[in-house]
Amino acid sequence: MKAAFTRSGPKHDYRGAHVVLKHGDRDLLGTIVDICPDEFLCHVRHFNGEMWPICPSLSRLEILESTYEVVES
Repeated sequence: MKAAFTRSGPKHDYRGAHVVLKHGDRDLLGTIVDICPDEFLCHVRHFNGEMWPICPSLSRLEILESTYEVVES
């Protein structure tokens, strides 16, 4: 599923979510470590502990279901 947004930014806190990014002919898998609040660029860590070589936009990531906690407001 894709990330949900409101006018002020992401609808949920996606830190800790497991994600997939189509990058060329590869699928990168990782966990969101942090999201830059101004540009919604994500710092993502591979499952082997290394950081991704790119900081993709949150809107480009496919979020694997049930990997983050939705807090009802």
